[in-house]
Amino acid sequence: MAPVKKIIVGCSVLMVALSVVLANDVPFVDYRQVKKTDEEPVAAINTSKVEADKNTVSSAPEAVTESQPRVVPKDKDAVPEQITSPLGVSMKLKFHDEFDGVLDADGQRYVDRSKWLTTFWQGDSERSLWEGNKEVGLYVDKDFPSVLPREERVNPFSFEKSGVLTINATKFTPKQREAYVAAGKSLGKWYWKDLPYASGLLVSDGKFTFTYGYVEARLKLLANRGAWPAFWMLPNHDGKHPWPPEIDILEFFGHRPTTFTSHIILPKGEKVPGWKITWYGGQDKQVDANGKKVQTWATLRDKKDLFLTEDFHTWAVEWNEKEMAFFFDGKELARGDISGCPSLHKPMYLLINLAIGGRWFSDESWQLGQHVGPADVDEASMPWKMECDYVRVYQAD
Repeated sequence: MAPVKKIIVGCSVLMVALSVVLANDVPFVDYRQVKKTDEEPVAAINTSKVEADKNTVSSAPEAVTESQPRVVPKDKDAVPEQITSPLGVSMKLKFHDEFDGVLDADGQRYVDRSKWLTTFWQGDSERSLWEGNKEVGLYVDKDFPSVLPREERVNPFSFEKSGVLTINATKFTPKQREAYVAAGKSLGKWYWKDLPYASGLLVSDGKFTFTYGYVEARLKLLANRGAWPAFWMLPNHDGKHPWPPEIDILEFFGHRPTTFTSHIILPKGEKVPGWKITWYGGQDKQVDANGKKVQTWATLRDKKDLFLTEDFHTWAVEWNEKEMAFFFDGKELARGDISGCPSLHKPMYLLINLAIGGRWFSDESWQLGQHVGPADVDEASMPWKMECDYVRVYQAD
């Protein structure tokens, strides 16, 4: 995914999946040790809670093996202020949202606006990735458009569970769609007339940007055709928002509930030597994206016996001057040398979104160029729900 219009296409048009290889001999790295003043270190995994928690991979009281990913339930009262990262670096908490929400002016719990935008950096004029990704939804919030009474606007954000933000995807009512189409015309966005759905987006641009660190989110995905949830990072320097690069910590398609990708998109000529696939198949692929040559280094996970939509899972990336590594439920997926990639050594910001439709791995053969349009979206199953438990960013001491 990527929001700068015309020259940007979603990373969904940039990959051809190759072999899928499972390696069971990789030791699990348990970095989640909390360091608290005058207290003993507290392990983030409470095994009794894992057995009882319905949001775990299995309800059976079995020990988690090294080859079986862990699901770490969140303890709201024990957010680690300091960790030893998976790559062995001592780090402190620099940014986090536990998604408790804040009370807005109308007394309703809402997204913490001190941490997130709910549009791309351009504001109201950029509430869609139709121009690049051919998505068929608008990213809306409760303040837009002003021509609609507040109670008739679409608010995609809700707090249905304590400490969990839900991003909801819905179909516009005829009255809502008329108002959003009119708003699009006033902003010069004629194509909004072709976007019948509403969803939500979180962007930390202008609120929090950083260079290097460990980033983790705990999310629950959704199994609906046309759903395209993602957790990713884009560069922001000198106010130009260049692309590529793009760091896709997670991309997922609702019609493939056992598969996700984690990958990097780089400008032509930048390479990641020694790209070590620890768990699953990967690639080095050069493709043409709207006239731009880009490179992708990817991992593709497909494990038939683990439905990613049934429970919460964690996706993470660790990023430093030399290496970048991806993780799923605490287990390393892939690692590569980025020391020769100048585009990756600049400030980045975070994005979480639930896209609807679009152009990427949309058919059963994983070929590029296919498009999931309104006719292909399983709107009968709406509203769709993507749940966000937390986002945390740590940086070296």
